[in-house]
Amino acid sequence: MSRSAIIGLCGLAAVVGAGPATAEPEHPRYLPTRDVAVTYNLDHEGPGAPKQAHMYYSANTNRLRLESPATKGFVLIDRTAKVMTVVMSPQHIYFEMPLDPEMAAGFILNEQMKFARGGGGETIAGQSCTDWNVESSSANGKVCVTDDGVLLLGRGRDKEGSGGGGLEAAEVTYAPQPPTLFVPPAEFRKVNISEAPGAQPR
Repeated sequence: MSRSAIIGLCGLAAVVGAGPATAEPEHPRYLPTRDVAVTYNLDHEGPGAPKQAHMYYSANTNRLRLESPATKGFVLIDRTAKVMTVVMSPQHIYFEMPLDPEMAAGFILNEQMKFARGGGGETIAGQSCTDWNVESSSANGKVCVTDDGVLLLGRGRDKEGSGGGGLEAAEVTYAPQPPTLFVPPAEFRKVNISEAPGAQPR
């Protein structure tokens, strides 16, 4: 899985990209308050970008899993340890890297974003959410977030006008998420990022 594929799966950073702006006192919850699984339809202008993604969140461990039918693997995000793990299923390998907030910004809101409450709310995938306008140093957009912190909609464009996209929840399921979802399979081998297929030569 190349870096561009990782960004395609994790990102849509242009939609709600993280920047150095200070958060407004009023903002949506940054993360869900309970275990949840969400299927998103994706709309991104980049070539070869995934069209659908699945997000699984464990509130107890503060861990997130992102995967897409279009990618051969998945990404694990440990917010507490600030580590991102990329799992490449066909090769039975995985590697770790420091968590880059910008790469995960499409699915994880954070305190570096600047929010302003929008004009109302929506019902998406059977769930009610509140509209928020969001701004960072690199992008402007809109999100719709439930009262318990589930991101249901994100749309926007970077400030240079060179890219944009969005995501919208198609299905939301509140249920305990198995711990095995948030760790690499035991039989997979850990490698350095430089050993991963598609890594750039140094």
